[in-house]
Amino acid sequence: MEGLNKMDEGMVAYLIHTFPIYSTTFISNEVDELRRQGVKLKLFAVQPPGPTDYPQEMRRFFDETTYIFPVSFLKMMVRHANAFFFKPVTYLKTLWGALTWGELSTKDRVRTFYHFMEAIYFYPDLQASGCRKFHIHFLCGTASIALFLRKLYGLRYSLTAHGTDIFVENVLLKEKISNAEMTRVGTEYNRLYLSRLFPAHACPPIYAIPFGIETNKISCVVHKPPTGRLRLLHVGRLAWEKNQDLLMEACVWLHRDRTDFHLTIIGEGPLRRELEKKRNTLGLTSIVTFRGALAQDQVFDAYGEADLFVLSSVTEGFGMVLVEAMAAGLPVIAPNLNGIPEIVDDGITGRLFQLGSVADLARVLRELADDPDQRKRLGRMGLRKAMEHYQLSQTVARFYETLRGNEEIKQSFPDSETEARNAMRSPFGR
Repeated sequence: MEGLNKMDEGMVAYLIHTFPIYSTTFISNEVDELRRQGVKLKLFAVQPPGPTDYPQEMRRFFDETTYIFPVSFLKMMVRHANAFFFKPVTYLKTLWGALTWGELSTKDRVRTFYHFMEAIYFYPDLQASGCRKFHIHFLCGTASIALFLRKLYGLRYSLTAHGTDIFVENVLLKEKISNAEMTRVGTEYNRLYLSRLFPAHACPPIYAIPFGIETNKISCVVHKPPTGRLRLLHVGRLAWEKNQDLLMEACVWLHRDRTDFHLTIIGEGPLRRELEKKRNTLGLTSIVTFRGALAQDQVFDAYGEADLFVLSSVTEGFGMVLVEAMAAGLPVIAPNLNGIPEIVDDGITGRLFQLGSVADLARVLRELADDPDQRKRLGRMGLRKAMEHYQLSQTVARFYETLRGNEEIKQSFPDSETEARNAMRSPFGR
């Protein structure tokens, strides 16, 4: 921590696709904690959120973030002309790579070409910021932009990989990671998964550093006394990967067993209407409530109003909401998926069920519904683990020290002054 506070290596650029939004609160918290520890940050995003996509307390991030979109077509052409004028061979080689690297679908190939266009458009803004480090959250389009900046300008970058970007997106994954200074993941499972993409003798640096939360703040949640009705809680984006369908189908089993319960689902997403329709079709209208996206403090309050937290994902890289629920003292149920068993020790800090199995999820739900003592024990042990392993200040310090260890002797803009002089002399202007 002391070394972190003494550093004076210039600004760090963060690039996220859409920021701020409800589902990236953990990035907002990381940014705040890095700044508390003395790190200077400049925020960039590909596109701004909609007016209802983030809570008002995140407005400060919206106001300070530099966005690539909306794009000026004229400026796009001028910046590409500049790039081609000063680096014609590199420009054409990188463009050819955008059109040929990897075995991509037509849709992904077109998106990759767009990211090449965005990278050159974005570079002057990033260069003008004075940032000497460049960090990307998610291995999706933003990582493609970073890859092209690396190829075009020698710009060094680092990555944080999460979940769907690892296991589902899978666009130029090896190229993005092998060109990064380092890649951070949240679990050892994810580290091993990515490491297997490379020969053992040539694996780039990939580190498993858990994502953190403000455990002290969450652990102060006031729990409402039991009502006699089991209060279930789910927090997650309403999208296919979170698989709320499975959770509601398991609720049907509980309902048939005459278990007295209520499920609250917090989150917003493209499947909202479809899920509400399914809830009604399953006869769960009065039993399942969709509350939409909520601000962080409201989510914390919801932890205090619940007896049991349930995650039903079919793909998950870390499961931040599991750590939050554990820090709130809630017993958790989660699928036996990827790195989740590193967070939830089955029968100790929570319960795991067989991935994709309605019957097994319903079985675990029934068991905990009938055993309040087990729920208390799991909640108590989960809280202890969250406090010991997922404190935000500690995980952020580990992350940044690792980042510095890979970049402290390197300069992220080795030709920045030359690039600036060339741009000023360019016959195309800026």
